[in-house]
Formats: sequence, structure tokens, C-alpha cells
Amino acid sequence: MVRLARRCGKRLPRSSIFFFTFLVFSTAFAQDSEKASHVMRGDTPMYPDFLDSDFPFIETVIDLRGIAPKGNEDNLTPRGIVLPLENDVFVGFDTELLRVAVIWKGEFLSLESMSMMSYHAPLAKVAQGQNRLPKPRGNIMYANGLYPGWSPTNEADFKDPRPRWQDPEELGRGPLDSDKGNWEGIEDLGSGARLFYEIYGTAVTEIFSVVDIQGRSILRRQIWLGPVNESLSLVLNDFGNETSPKDQLLQTTRHSISIIENRYATIEIPISKNSQQFNIFYSIDGESIGQLDDANLDQEKTLKNGSRWQQTISSGIETGEPTQEFIVDEITLPYPNPWKRRIRPVDILFRKNGDAIILTFDGDLYSVKGLSENKTKIQWRRIAAGFNEPQSICLRDNELFVFSRNGITRLVDKNGDGEIDFYSNFCNRFTQSAHTRDYPLSMVSQQDGSFLFVKGGQQGNSPHIGRVLRASPDGKEVSIFAEGLRNGYIEIHPKTGMITASDQQGKWVPSTPLYKIVKGGSYGFEPGMKNASVEIESPLLWIPHRMAQSGIGQVWITDSRAGFPANSMIYIDYFRPSILKILTDENQAAVMAVDAAFETPLLKGAINPIDGLAYFVGFQIWGSSAKRLEGVCRLKPKQIDFRDPILAMAFDEGILLAFPEEANREYSVSSWEYLRSEEYGSGQYKASGDPGTDKWDIHKAITSRDGKAVFLAIKGLRSTMQLEVKIETEDHADSIYFTLNNLDPFDSEAYDFDTIDFASIFRSEPLIANQSESERIVSIERGQELYTQIGCAGCHSVDGSTEGRAGPTFKGLYQKKRPIVGGYSVYADDEYLRESLISPNSRILKGYADLEVAMPSYAGILSDADIESLILFIKEEPAASSSN
Repeated sequence: MVRLARRCGKRLPRSSIFFFTFLVFSTAFAQDSEKASHVMRGDTPMYPDFLDSDFPFIETVIDLRGIAPKGNEDNLTPRGIVLPLENDVFVGFDTELLRVAVIWKGEFLSLESMSMMSYHAPLAKVAQGQNRLPKPRGNIMYANGLYPGWSPTNEADFKDPRPRWQDPEELGRGPLDSDKGNWEGIEDLGSGARLFYEIYGTAVTEIFSVVDIQGRSILRRQIWLGPVNESLSLVLNDFGNETSPKDQLLQTTRHSISIIENRYATIEIPISKNSQQFNIFYSIDGESIGQLDDANLDQEKTLKNGSRWQQTISSGIETGEPTQEFIVDEITLPYPNPWKRRIRPVDILFRKNGDAIILTFDGDLYSVKGLSENKTKIQWRRIAAGFNEPQSICLRDNELFVFSRNGITRLVDKNGDGEIDFYSNFCNRFTQSAHTRDYPLSMVSQQDGSFLFVKGGQQGNSPHIGRVLRASPDGKEVSIFAEGLRNGYIEIHPKTGMITASDQQGKWVPSTPLYKIVKGGSYGFEPGMKNASVEIESPLLWIPHRMAQSGIGQVWITDSRAGFPANSMIYIDYFRPSILKILTDENQAAVMAVDAAFETPLLKGAINPIDGLAYFVGFQIWGSSAKRLEGVCRLKPKQIDFRDPILAMAFDEGILLAFPEEANREYSVSSWEYLRSEEYGSGQYKASGDPGTDKWDIHKAITSRDGKAVFLAIKGLRSTMQLEVKIETEDHADSIYFTLNNLDPFDSEAYDFDTIDFASIFRSEPLIANQSESERIVSIERGQELYTQIGCAGCHSVDGSTEGRAGPTFKGLYQKKRPIVGGYSVYADDEYLRESLISPNSRILKGYADLEVAMPSYAGILSDADIESLILFIKEEPAASSSN
């Protein structure tokens, strides 16, 4: 309906659109609410159009390099806002340089950001870097170069005044100095948007609209100014290297247009104690505007009339199949919906009353009611939109904050209708590159009202990548809190304030870590560190890569109903998808696998205060093996698993494990180190430096007075990066993993043990001695098990597909000629496959160099039998699969 109105050259009244839309969708969704959701991997998304053309603005990167103004090579806007107007006119505004970057007529930007490209092609990822970015599609009518939109009249030099940082070619340089300009936010007016900012102490408000003047459609820019303390120059258009600027295409009221250097169309605003309003008119048909009588023009400000999204849409719950420990229920997404939007959840939080707020990667925010165990009907309402690839939401004093590429935004509901009317810039005083991997990953609020937040660290050419940044409580100051993260997702304990962060294996990150973040700490990823020679903080916990191939969000356990012990957290692995149980305090941690079956790709989660359960959200794009494209799910405990420890701690003399029932188990202990280097990931190494693991003798297994805890006395226990304790019963075997940093003596009385004479125990021979492992059987079945277990399936398919994969398919790989970086070829025989597993950087396949995800070494991880089994699987199983 709205599209038809636009083709006719008129937009229906907003109130009529709301009323008619509400009636249509109330009927349609009452009949169609049970339609199957298009969320499974391989499905075609229901809604292919990324741009919501009925919402008045969208944050985005705008790439004009080499395009406009003519002759420029550097015109890039990392933090832009595009206003879709009538008659297919678009205005692009730069919120850092406070300028109109571009005005064009035609179609929306090219869909070349990560969110735009993957919206209609779910597993398609835009290439890393800044070579392919969103560009205007259509006829560019006006543009300004990479310099401020406003300047003092005597200082207008049309140059970018911002610092170049360490990379002069990086154009994401952050906002202007605060004494020069500040972006304040944007208001949804219903039929348009109102921009707010400050320039040299003068308040500025703008509205852009296409108006009918004397039978012609003309773009009007309405500007309201507060008192002007010094004469200002506003640049309207940069004609570039055109030989004859067409200033007749522009017209203003109250001010005359000057052409500077035969290129820049500007107006001068003199000092004034009074507020003022004036118009700027842009021809959009290429014809001269001529003289306009401002008195006869409609000066009425458009105002929002009622709620934009009145509809509340229902969805249901799909009960999952139980495992030994948990049941995972899937929350049905509201497809179809009246907003015609894909819902790709990226973060979730709960208010005290149990209402959830869900953020999507495509920039939408939803209020969701009914997410509790005793409810079967979920109510969804869209409440905000327009963000550029947001990944984090926070509550502070009941106010919502969103972290997107444009910065941290405070969301304001001005009229109390439950929808966001004003998108207030809380903080953008840090750099944001247009680089496709400079993600706004995570954000938490602290008790003092400040925020800690993290941006992606892989790209390495911006001063704020890979850092934990702190925004002051008023948002006016940003400082570096910690550094050295590759792709860090932070979390904060709601009671103790302890800050943790995940990260992901890669260069300088040898396995999957859990960090305790401290002020001033450095965590080892060198591109995200100012000084690579500083002392690196050891992780609270290293997690074997085979357990978590893509560490991401964490959820602190604050409610026993969630099914986890106190002093524990849920650690999310995106790839598998799966969760891990981490038992932790302020100084050490231990991790175990959790038996739960997820179909949703997991990114982040939260505890619902109403039912005490953990809820998770996520979507497909970065390489998850999940069955669904997107989803929301919840984890319900089925029963207490009496086999797993509820307490795990390491001491000078050994390991303490406590269980819900008697600790009658068999145990074995081993350890290994990782190598932190510029190569991707790490193998496993003995203390001697040789590949493999060190075995530890258990001198005695000592039980507590109540029989529910055991202390494994181990002589000479030392700091080590990874220590594994295998726990076996007659019908169950599992492992728990530690990282041993600073160890304290064991206080037997504090943990309900009789006094232990460790000196006497360690003088005797070990009672439980580790034996060398028996040789494993070589088989295709073992190879297939390893293919999933150690993460091969995340990068290498067996069906020939490569979409969404970081490595070549295994189908038809064996004995195939492989082009190698350096200009030669080899055949994928047994020797080549073995070398690829142990030393993957020796010969890199052409087309797979310098990727953000690479092949780690499995030296010391895989036994000879495991390697032979994997090679056998690659030889036989993919070929067999392809014939079915």
C-alpha cells in the first residue's frame, strides 16, 4: 500500500496507513499465525528486502570513494545515517563530521555490509576489509567531501581536521573534537526524522523532506539554529572538479549562496543572539530552482501521530527432546509479521517483570512478553529500528542502551507509548572503522553508571580495536580499560561486579580463553595492544579448542532454578552450538561440557527473573553448524546430574572436586601447554616443549567427612595452561579442565576434610599411577567422530558445499591436485593430509591465505591413530556420501 502511494507521487497520511495496516494485519495474522517459520538452515528467508522504507532513517556506512564529489579518493562515512524520502530521494548524513555527505535519487545503497548481504543470503559473508562497502545506487545529485559540514567562517579550509592515528589511510577517525561539534541524536517524527546536533556551541536541528513547490518536487532542508556565537560557514555542495558549478540548482532563504574556489557552495551565518530558521532547497529534476517566496512555503514541523507499530504478534513454543540433563525449548519466531522483517536475534535482556528485550543484527528492537515456563503464548512488539549491525543492549536505571556501529545510543520513549521516539547519542567518542570486521561486539554497565564495551580486534588498523573501552557515566569521555582481545565478548557479574571476557582462537590466541578483565590488563592479541612487550595476563581459564571452537557470550548463574551450581557461569560456543559449565570464583575456574541439544545458533543469553531459566538468542552468519538460521530458545533442567562436580578447585597439593552425592569415581590427570604465536591457534605441548601431554600421578584420593568430596593429592603440581582431570564411573566418562596460575595451600578444615599429612603422602609411592594410553583403533568411524569433535565440520563440508565454510570441502579431496601459495601444486595424498593436520602453515592452499579463520595445528592433540582415522575418513566417507 505504501509503495503504491509512492509511485503515485503522494504518501498516504500516516494515521490512515496505521489504521488500514492494523486492520489488514489483524485479519491476516489471525488466519495465518500458525504458518511454519522459515528458520531452518537451507530455507529461503520470507522477507528479502533489507531496507524498511517506511521507517524514516537507517544507520549505515556510506562509501563515496572515487564517486563523489568528482575527483575525490577518500570520501567515506563510517557512521552515516540515510533518510529515505519521497520520490526515491535519499539523503546521507555523516554523524561524525556533521555534514550532508550525499543526496541521490534512485535505489537504496548496494547491499554490501555484513547485515545487508546476509539478510537475503543467510550464509553469505561480505569480504573482510574496506574494499566492498555500501554505495549509493542511482543518480548522485549533491555531495560533500571528507571535511566538516560547518566551520567558523575564517577557518573554512575543506580539510579533515581529525587525527590520522597510526594508519593515515584509515578513514574511520572518530567524531570532531567536542568543542567543535557533537552529534546529539535523531527523532522519529512519524512521517520523517529530525536531526539534532551542536556545532561550535550552536544548537542545530534539521528536517529533510520532498515538497511540492509550484508543481515541482524539490528537496527541502529545514534548519533551526540557536544563538550563533561566532560567524559560521555551512557547505551545501561540493562540485568537485566540474568546470562549471551549477549553483542555480540550489536556493536558500535568508542567506545568499557563495561559490568558493569555483567548487564549494556555501552560506555564511552571522553572529546572532536570537534563534533562527531557514530553508535550503535542492533541485532533484536537474532544472534551475529559480526564485522562491519563502512566506508561501509550508513551515509546519511534521509530528508523530500515534504509535508506529501498534500490532502485537503472537508466537508459540516448540518443546524439545530431553537429554540426560536438559530440555531445550524453541520459541517460535513471529513469521509472518506485519513489519515484514527477518528476526535475527543478537542479544537479549530481561526487565524485572520478566519482559524481554530482543535486539536483531538488522537493527530492530522487540519487546517480548510471556517468556516464562508456565506461558505458552509469546507476544512480540517492535519498538525501535534503524541501527547499523548492533550486537549489544544494556539496561541502566531502567533505560535502554544499544551498541551499534554508530556508537552507544540511549533510547527515549518521549510519549510513553512503549515505542522509541528519540535515539539519543550517548557516546560516539571513539573510532569506528568501516572495516567489515570492526564489530560492536559487547557492552555491560557498571555500578557507577559507566559502560564497558568491546569492538572486534581482527582488523588491526584502528586505535580502539581489540580494547575494552570505558565510557564515563555521562558518555562524554572514553578511555582504554584493557587491551589485547581478538573478538572479545564481555560480561559482568550482577552482584560482585567481576568482569569476564571470552575470546576466539586465532593468531596470538592459541586456544579458547575465559579472561578475568582487570583495569590496565593486556591479554595477548598483539594487534589490539599498544605495546606487545608488556606482561600478558594469564586467562582465568583456557578451554580446549575441541570443546569450544568459537567462544562468545557468557551468562552468570544467579538463580538455582537454571539447573547449575552457585558460583558458576554458562559459556557459549557459537560453532557447535553448545554451552559449557564453568565453576569459578574470583581467582580460578574449571570447565565441563553440558549435555544439551541446541538447534539455534547461540550468541548471547540471559536469566529470566520470573522462571529462573536461561534464554538464548542467535543467528547464522559466522560459521555455526546449527540446524536453524535464527532463533530464541530456553534451557530447562530435566534433573540434577549427580555425576558432575559442583565444586572444582586447584591447590598446591592437588585438586578438590565436590559432588551432589558420594564421590565414588576413578580419576586420571594430564596437562599440556599452548604456544602463543603469530600462527593460527596452537598444538598441545609438554613442559619440555615436545608435542604431547604430561601425565600426573595421583598419590592418594582422599574423601571428605561426608563422602561427597574428594581431594586428589598430586606431588609437584605447578602452574600450567591446561590441566585435564578425567572422571569415570561404570556408565559415564567426562573431563573437567583447569588453568593453574597462582596456587594456594589446601585448607582441609575449610572444606570438611580431616587433617591431611601431605608430606607423608608424597613420600610414599603413588596409589593411582597414570598409565600410557592404549593404542586406539584406526577406523572410518573414529575419523567421523573426530571430524565433528575437533571442529573439522565447521570449516570443511563432506557434500561439496563451500558457502559459509572457511576451508575446502572434503568431498573428492583425496589425490586431487591442489594449487599451493607460491605457484606450485601438490596432490592431496596421505603425506599432504598428515602435514596439513600437524603443520598447516607449511603449504597453504591458494585462495585460503590471510583469511580471518585459519587451520590450527593438531600437533600433540591427535595421536597417530587419530590422524590415520581422519585420513581414512577423508579418503572414504566423503566419496561414499556423495554417491547417496
